[in-house]
Amino acid sequence: MKKNLLSEIYTIYDIENNIVNKNSVKCLLKAMATKELSSIEGQYYLYDEETFSYLINIYKKISHFFDFFYSLKSDLVSMFIYFMDIRDNKSEISFNAFFCPGYNDNGGYKDHLGNTTTKKLAILSDLSEFFKKEKIPFNIHCFYCDSFIENCDDNVNSNWHDELLVNRDLFKKECQKYFEDTSIHNISDMDIFKNEENIAGHIDNSILERVPKKVYNSFYIANEVFYKKLGFSKERIQERNDILATMYIMVSDYVNSLTNGVYLPMENMYDREKIIASNGTCTMYLKQGLVKKDE
Repeated sequence: MKKNLLSEIYTIYDIENNIVNKNSVKCLLKAMATKELSSIEGQYYLYDEETFSYLINIYKKISHFFDFFYSLKSDLVSMFIYFMDIRDNKSEISFNAFFCPGYNDNGGYKDHLGNTTTKKLAILSDLSEFFKKEKIPFNIHCFYCDSFIENCDDNVNSNWHDELLVNRDLFKKECQKYFEDTSIHNISDMDIFKNEENIAGHIDNSILERVPKKVYNSFYIANEVFYKKLGFSKERIQERNDILATMYIMVSDYVNSLTNGVYLPMENMYDREKIIASNGTCTMYLKQGLVKKDE
């Protein structure tokens, strides 16, 4: 076991001493401690040099794709544990990306895909190529969120269902540029979302009770800011917030059921995602403004 001060570790492994890296290195060592590969002795860290080198090398490389500023400590610890499991057991890391449909202002759905969707699918393709190049076992699954949707009122737009199918088909065709059909899913086909009531979504108070009050309040504030801009009433914001909270925890529970499951937020409002991370789901955030490598 190697023995160093934390400051020495930064120098030895050429790690920039900033807040994000400092937090990440401590989480890396904490993850190693779960396998008895690191420990603390006074102000010194004792650690397995080979494992540390393996993990910090991966961390530096994936920092091109992910912004660890948003990550909870639990996210980072889980991530490093997953990579050790992959090395030791030849298991895979499972990335799960959930995409919102393209809503329009007429109570229906767009006849084209938004820039956020197309750009992030392309970035996921680059991420896929990176893991292939590094020979790290992985899978990426892209989910189209056609349950718990907002626009499904026949009185507002009687064509909403047909418009949704068009938008969903556009999403699938865009995904097929990068991924096999086995990696492309509609959440309406998942067992947890198959019920007819899940088209518009529902509120499950037993789920809401599991969300820490501070996390719930933060989630609500993020949604309130967003839906106020859309002209939602206070009552409608509250209802939509609680429907989304129910859905997010259902998704979180699903990802938690997977071996080495990671949730990848595809929306840009990262403040919402803490509700998933706080449920013990490893959540990794793509860098905002990241573009496909050949652009």
